[in-house]
Amino acid sequence: MAFYLLHNYMDFIVPLESMVYDISKYTVIATFLIYFIFLMIERFSDLDCFMKGAHGIFMLAYSLFAILISFLAVYTKKAEYKSKEEKNRMEYLIEYSEQIEKSYMEIRKFKHDYKNILVSMENYIQSNDIDGLKHFFYSHIKETGILFDQELLEMSPIRNLEAKEIKSIVLSKLYLAHEKGIEIDVNVPQKLDSFPVPSIMLVRMLGIILDNAVEESSIIDKPKILFAGLRQEEAITFIIANKCRSDIPDLHVLKKKSYSSKGKERGVGLSNLDELVQLNKNVYLDTKIEEGQFIQILTIWEG
Repeated sequence: MAFYLLHNYMDFIVPLESMVYDISKYTVIATFLIYFIFLMIERFSDLDCFMKGAHGIFMLAYSLFAILISFLAVYTKKAEYKSKEEKNRMEYLIEYSEQIEKSYMEIRKFKHDYKNILVSMENYIQSNDIDGLKHFFYSHIKETGILFDQELLEMSPIRNLEAKEIKSIVLSKLYLAHEKGIEIDVNVPQKLDSFPVPSIMLVRMLGIILDNAVEESSIIDKPKILFAGLRQEEAITFIIANKCRSDIPDLHVLKKKSYSSKGKERGVGLSNLDELVQLNKNVYLDTKIEEGQFIQILTIWEG
């Protein structure tokens, strides 16, 4: 429905812009024609009275045309701005839905793997095959760290993120990092249940930051990602830090539109993140590279 309305709105804007252009074009042509006619009429001295009247009518008509064109131009710009805003909101909604869907699929995969492990263990127990159960546990579970992995247990502070949509995106990204063999350190000491920024925006911002952290961590040795969420007196701060390459490009390069270490037109760069931050006056992003760490501090001011 939203796509249909947006499509119809754009169909209305385009003809309106064309109409303004046509009116402007024909007004210029008419101005030159009338001016040429007046020059021809001035050759006849006995038409002075007619010239004065015609000149007044011409000025009035020209003024009305100018006012009409100005009104249409302003109206078109406003409509174009609203259309752009609606398009942006639609894009945010689509990306938000995609992030939620990815989170759901990743968590579903984890639950599926966990269930399969329990079923396998149950079969050993039902058949009273204790030796087989021990072998299965030590060779397939403990060694691979699938069940009760210490790093997964260390993610438990994430429970303090009580906003489900925020917890979902963070948990899914950190679990993806864990699957890639990246060390995870989570610190959310206080309950964070509400945020003074639209959920869609925060999901997108955290999703971009964590995606980039996982992307960078997957190409270095001994990778590690730190995620912290802190409530201060008048603000909520998220800190995401990851080990990075020694030859990582400068920030002004990373912030170029469409930049990604994955290659052209792949990944989501810092420029997209900056655009989201600029849309929210109470959000501040500090990005820096210090001592082999790529650090992003996202501060959301309350009130």
